[in-house]
Amino acid sequence: MEQMKRFLKQKGLYFALLACIALACAACFWAIRDAMTGEETPIQEEELWNQSSQTVTGQVEDLPEPTAAPRQTAAPSPQTSSAASSGQSVSGTASPESEESGTEPDSSPQPAESLIWPVEGSILQGYSGDELVYNQTLKDWRTHNGMDIAAAQGTLVVAIEDGTVTAVYNDALWGTVVEQEAGGKVWRYCGLESEVRVAAGDAVAAGDTLGRLLTGDGESADESHLHLELLREGQYQDPATYLK
Repeated sequence: MEQMKRFLKQKGLYFALLACIALACAACFWAIRDAMTGEETPIQEEELWNQSSQTVTGQVEDLPEPTAAPRQTAAPSPQTSSAASSGQSVSGTASPESEESGTEPDSSPQPAESLIWPVEGSILQGYSGDELVYNQTLKDWRTHNGMDIAAAQGTLVVAIEDGTVTAVYNDALWGTVVEQEAGGKVWRYCGLESEVRVAAGDAVAAGDTLGRLLTGDGESADESHLHLELLREGQYQDPATYLK
């Protein structure tokens, strides 16, 4: 026991120094380890997380607005391009009306531009269609199937358009009648003098003289006039739709 006390008394200082050095090393080791693993790592992870969030947010905000894809148009066929450059339709026929207005041309029958009035004068009575009108001469109600154009007796009556005389005859109500076929239409010039200048089968041009006016008995109570009728496919039509 005495020996131990003497040993500790002699070596105690060395043990104390060794213990202090060991404690200091341990403290340094744990300080360094805590700095490396306990403090720095959470800070770095948090910073990296914030940086990652900021980067994603910035990318979303900086994205350009989406734009529509350019519209694809079919290339014109050689036939269409050729027709467009030559001012023709695809079928090969010229279509100036379609080029100017951008609409399809009207396929319904149109009055010929060469139509002229058979006599010069005002319209006394128009086409009535299915409506009954009063006849001053016959004192009854009936349809008026033509158009009455005021003109003095003896006035020359001319062809409205190019065509062919199909008949010349005398009617009890209308007097001498000349019928002319032209482009699918039949014109009836009623109330002429018996001596006309054409016969059935004659070709006439617009403006050629057919005869002289003499109002028929069926409308003799009215002012002197030419009674003009128009038929298409056997049906009465309004002459005013062609004479404008």
